[in-house]
Amino acid sequence: MANLGERRVYPLRPGLKYRFTPSRDPNHWWDDVNDVKTIHGLLEVDDINTPKFKVKDVNVTGDLTLSGLTADRLLYLDTDSNVASVSALTDWIAGRASEIEIGDDLDGTITIGIINPLIVGKGGTGAATLADGFVLLGNATGAIQALDVTTDGGIIIGDGTTDPVVLDVGSSTAITILGTIATGTWQATDIGVQYGGTGVSSLTDGGVLLGSGTSAITAMTVLADSEFIVGDGTTDPVAESGNTARTSLGVGTGDSPTFTGLTVDEIIIDGEDTRKHSLVDEPTWYRTVTVPLSVGTTGWVKDGGNPVIDDDDIPDAAMEDVHHPCVVFDGTYFWMFVATRDKESSAEGDIYVFRATDPDGAWSIWNNNTAIIARGAGGTYDEDECYNPSVVIDYDATGTGTDFKWKMMYSASEVGTENRTAAYAYADDPPSSSTSAWTWTKYAGNPVIAFDATQEPDLGFGFIKLGKRFVLVNRHRTNKNVVSSYSVDCITWTKLGLVIPLGVDSWDSDTCSYTNLYFDSGILYLFYSGYDGTYYKIGMAYGANLNLNSSVIKDITNPILSVGAATTWEEDYVFSPSVVRIKNKWHMWYTGVKDTVRAVGHATLDMSNFPL
Repeated sequence: MANLGERRVYPLRPGLKYRFTPSRDPNHWWDDVNDVKTIHGLLEVDDINTPKFKVKDVNVTGDLTLSGLTADRLLYLDTDSNVASVSALTDWIAGRASEIEIGDDLDGTITIGIINPLIVGKGGTGAATLADGFVLLGNATGAIQALDVTTDGGIIIGDGTTDPVVLDVGSSTAITILGTIATGTWQATDIGVQYGGTGVSSLTDGGVLLGSGTSAITAMTVLADSEFIVGDGTTDPVAESGNTARTSLGVGTGDSPTFTGLTVDEIIIDGEDTRKHSLVDEPTWYRTVTVPLSVGTTGWVKDGGNPVIDDDDIPDAAMEDVHHPCVVFDGTYFWMFVATRDKESSAEGDIYVFRATDPDGAWSIWNNNTAIIARGAGGTYDEDECYNPSVVIDYDATGTGTDFKWKMMYSASEVGTENRTAAYAYADDPPSSSTSAWTWTKYAGNPVIAFDATQEPDLGFGFIKLGKRFVLVNRHRTNKNVVSSYSVDCITWTKLGLVIPLGVDSWDSDTCSYTNLYFDSGILYLFYSGYDGTYYKIGMAYGANLNLNSSVIKDITNPILSVGAATTWEEDYVFSPSVVRIKNKWHMWYTGVKDTVRAVGHATLDMSNFPL
C-alpha cells in the first residue's frame, strides 16, 4: 500500500469489480496504516464479495457504492461469509401464532400488530365485526356469535339445551303475543274476556256459566232438583221448574195445561195404564165418537154368575141390600165400594169395601168384615144415610191434612128428611191383610155440598179427577136431571151447570141419575141411569168438554144395559153403573133390583174388533 500522503489511482483492472477513484482534493485520499484502509475519495465496488476485494477493516469517509445488493434491504453474511441482502425481514423477525402479526414494509422497516381477529383462546372475540345492537353468545373456543334481537318485541329465550332463540312477544312496550304457558302459577289480575279469560277469579261451584259480552262471565246459582234453564231469546236465561218451566217449554199452558193437537195412544203412570183409574191431564179437545160402545159388537154381556155380590156377602146381620157399586183399579187390585141398607129402619146404611185380583173373579170383603164408612151419631149430617160412594185414587196427593191418596164422595142425610148432602172422606193406602183395619176419615167440615136450591145434591155421584180438578156429577133433586160441580180439594165446590137433560118420551124421560164418570183415550164417558116411570136402565153419553155444562152426546144405542127377564134378580131395575176398561175389554158393575132387593151384577163389552 502507499505510504501516508502517497497518492495513487487504482484503475479498474480486467476481471475486477471494484474501482477506487481518489479525490483530487488533497483532503480526499486514502492511506493504509496498521492494515486499516482509510479512503479519501470515491470507492466503487461492483461485487463486494469478489475474492480480489477483501479487506479487514474499511473506513469510508465518503460515498460507498456497493453493487449486487438489493436496495433498501438489510445486509447480512451468509454461511459463506458473503455479504447479502435480506430478501424479507419477516424471515428474520416473526410474530407469535394467533397473537402477533409482523409485516414487512419493503423499505427496511416492519409493522408489528395483533392478529385480526384475535381468537377467543387469546382473549379475543374470534370475529372481525359484530352487528350493531345484536346480543353476543358464547361458542366455547369458537368465535363469538351475534343474535339479532333488534325486532320490536323480540326477547331472548332458552330451552336449556341449545342456543337461545328470539321469541316475538309483539312489542317492546307490552306483551301482545303469547304462546303456550305449560307450567307456573298466574299471580296477576284476572284475565279479561277480551283476552281469552273469564274476567273473574272465582265461580260458583256447580253454577252454569253465562256470557256477558266483553264483561266478566257470570255464574248462575246451583240448579235445584228438577229445575230447567229456560231462555226468552232476549235477556239472560233463568232457572224454572214445575208449571212455570212446563209452560215455558211449551208443554201445556199454566197450572191447568192446555194441549193442542195431541195424540196419545196410551198413558202410563208408575207402570200402569191411566185409563184404569182415570188419572190423566185435563183435555180440552173433543173427539167425535164414530164407534159407540155397542155398535158393531155383541153388546154388553151380563155375567152368567150374577149377582157377584149380594146380602150373603155382608157379615153384619143388621145390614142387607148391597147396591151402588164403585170400582177402581190401583194397578194391582180391583176395589169395590158398596152401600147397604139397615134391615130395621130400611134407611140406606153403611159403606163396605171388597177386593178382587181379577175383574172376572171372586170378591173378598176387606177391613175385617166391618164398614169403612158408618152412619154418624144422632143429630149429625149423616145419621140416617151413608151411601152411593164414589172413589178416586189421587196419585198427586201429599198425604197431609185432608189431602190423601184415596178420596171418597158419598151421599148423606139426617133422620126425617130426604134432602141429601154431599160428604167427603179420605184414607191412605189399604192394608195388605183383609183382617186389618183400613181407616177412613170423614172430613170434619162435612157436608161439603149442602142441600139448597142451587145444588140439591141427590142420588148417584159420578166422581173423577181430571188433571188438577175434581169433577162431580149428580142428580138435581128437583129437576131430576144431571148437573156438575168442580173442586181442587174436594172441599170447596163450584157448580158448573146442566150435563144430562131429561129425554123426551123416552127411556130417560122421568129421571137421569146414578152416574159414573170415566175418561179413556181422549173421551170423557158419562154412564148414567135413566127412568121412564117404570124401569131404571143404563145409558151412556160423551162429554163435549171438561166443564160438562154444554152439549153432550147421548149414545145412539141407549139404553146400553136393560133389565133382566121376568123372575130374575134384576127384573125390575138396573142402575148405578161403575165402569173400568182393561185393554180392549170393558167391565161394568151395576145394581140390579127385584122386589126391592138389590145386589151387584157384572157385564162386559169386548171391543177387540174396535180397539181405541
